[in-house]
Amino acid sequence: SIEAFYARLVSASRVLFTETLKPTGNPEYFEGSRESKLAAANDMAASGGYFAIKSDGLYAAAGLLSSALAIRRDILGAEHADTVQIALMLGPVYQRMGRLDDAEKLYLHAFHAQEKAKGANNPELSLYIKLLADIYEAQGRATEAQALNEHMRSLFRDAFGAQRYAANQVRDRRLDIDR
Repeated sequence: SIEAFYARLVSASRVLFTETLKPTGNPEYFEGSRESKLAAANDMAASGGYFAIKSDGLYAAAGLLSSALAIRRDILGAEHADTVQIALMLGPVYQRMGRLDDAEKLYLHAFHAQEKAKGANNPELSLYIKLLADIYEAQGRATEAQALNEHMRSLFRDAFGAQRYAANQVRDRRLDIDR
């Protein structure tokens, strides 16, 4: 099929991406109009997403996604939803590579951008809080991770009411005991 043909081409280019793209991203490498740069960033994000699911494609994914992030940050700004989306794709790649400090920075920027856009008490922030808590746990910062989890619970309690929170609190307590 045509999909298999393109999948083979992309898979064969994995080594080239890994060797040529450094996982720091540099928007100066790309010339052209705003639209062509954003189109290139979209293509790099799609290819980076493909490499991110491969066990041996982490460095290619990091190079492609960090370049796409740099372009979007340069053109759209750090707080734009499309920029945050790439940060959320790149964070797990960095986490799997063991680059926990870089993943933490990405998640913090994404959290603050969404907090500014949606408000400090929005339950949608729970995704970013959970990602940060996981990083803190992996770094051995259990106290900070626990504080973030408490903050996330308070967001849900405020958003969905005390009755629903009480039902989930029993389940959360059981999970803590099991852990």
